Amino acid sequence: MSKEMTTMTFECTFCGSVETKPFPSIIHQKPIIKTSCCDKCSIFENLKVGVRVQANALERDPAQLEMNKRRLNNGLEDNPIYTVSQIRRYHHFTQVCLRERNKFETFNAVIFTPLGFTKEEE
Repeated sequence: MSKEMTTMTFECTFCGSVETKPFPSIIHQKPIIKTSCCDKCSIFENLKVGVRVQANALERDPAQLEMNKRRLNNGLEDNPIYTVSQIRRYHHFTQVCLRERNKFETFNAVIFTPLGFTKEEE
């Protein structure tokens, strides 16, 4: 039994990237699916220990926005670069520990972008 395929359009609400991918047909299909991150602006594609990341997507975790700003920067530069030292994967989210911070502190991986990524202003 072969599955019917259709094309789905995914639009990133953070960086504005639009990507079309083949997907199995779904009964209640929306023409465009909005996501909070994509392969272009998230670190999940190449996430491994030793990867260098930058914390310039703090607004993707609004509940912890101010806390993350204080814990990451401590009054230092706005977008410092960090090195992933440990990865903790759970069912619905991924946390990372950073070599430059306390080894017991964890951060939601969604707040980081790949090194060199800059968000285009609208």
